[in-house]
Amino acid sequence: MALKKHTLDEIDLFYSDDILHEVSKSPGMFVEDFMSDLHEYNGKELELIGLYSKKQGLKRTAMIVAHGDSIGEEWRFFCGNKSFSTQEWINQNDGRYALLILGCCNPGHHEIESKKSAVLAPNEVYSPIKHYCLNEVQIEVYIPGIGYVDSYTVDYEIKRVQRALKRKIRQQQK
Repeated sequence: MALKKHTLDEIDLFYSDDILHEVSKSPGMFVEDFMSDLHEYNGKELELIGLYSKKQGLKRTAMIVAHGDSIGEEWRFFCGNKSFSTQEWINQNDGRYALLILGCCNPGHHEIESKKSAVLAPNEVYSPIKHYCLNEVQIEVYIPGIGYVDSYTVDYEIKRVQRALKRKIRQQQK
């Protein structure tokens, strides 16, 4: 069984059947509700990601929604009875999207990395019904070249990326 894909505007949703069945929403409705909450509760983080993505020239968002767990020392997600490496999913999509959103339980508090795409990920048990937009799960923001961004440093990082973006634009105009 493979992940299913649903495209809505600028977002590609990758999901397992069982997870959306639990949420009782269509893929399109799930994405719309999730992104609405994300903008409401995590606006500064999205502003930083938008600036970073513009600097990198990346567009679109990929979101995975599946059950997740720690197996050994690895964060994995499930599609049916098969488990897959969450980091490998990131690696496969890194640089293809501006933002990767991980909607999978992370009970082992595993850290991730990417080289080009920004990543939003939970740092504990996650549920699409009680997702991190509603502040019931801690959201982790990972920006390549910066690392994890804490909520109290978001404004500083926004200014830093704005300066870098302005430098890049000036260099392109020369």
